[in-house]
Amino acid sequence: MTIKAIQTEYRGYKFRSRLEARWAVFFESMGWKWKYEHQGFNLGWDDAGETHRKWLPDFEIEIPSFCGGQRAYVEVKGDKNAFKDGRFCESLDFGGGPPLFDHSFRPAWLNDASFETGQVMPIVVLGDIPHQQWGALFLKVIGHSKGICTGWFMVNKKRLIGNESSVLWDAFRQEPQHDSIAYSMEDFDPIIIPTRLANKTIMDALDDARSARFEHGETPR
Repeated sequence: MTIKAIQTEYRGYKFRSRLEARWAVFFESMGWKWKYEHQGFNLGWDDAGETHRKWLPDFEIEIPSFCGGQRAYVEVKGDKNAFKDGRFCESLDFGGGPPLFDHSFRPAWLNDASFETGQVMPIVVLGDIPHQQWGALFLKVIGHSKGICTGWFMVNKKRLIGNESSVLWDAFRQEPQHDSIAYSMEDFDPIIIPTRLANKTIMDALDDARSARFEHGETPR
């Protein structure tokens, strides 16, 4: 028996799940622009070569920055098995990915992988909202550079940071509680790495998303 997510209203949108609505609250609290299910795409032919695989990103977001803003597609996945069959990444790698996706994305652990408006739109993958109360927030990002590449990006209020995030990884990689963290597509839940330095705006936005209640209309309490 399949259990269906509860449809949720917020800001005039009918979200397919409350997890999506809570991430919308996070974007709002961060001051990021967002559109819900704004544009769908054909990603390439299916295995039988008969029809195109279709994809409707859950969100398109724009993070305001000093360089004009960073944009990204967002996929919210509550199902931990969502990517295990490999079809999603195979479709993207086939050459039929969404606009601005296949354009000089550089893996975070090799180069400065910041991305500016009009240059590249990677896919940010969001799972459950993390519950760690203080630290540095990392999100899984899918990009394309001669093939699919994935990496963890550290969240700043005004951008997602690739290169600088390796400094925190180096600092915390040896901690026993983080041994299970891997660079794999299956591990896509956002991660908060405990650290003395943290951005209060980001932590407050996560708290807003976690505490949002939608039972009584559009405005979360």
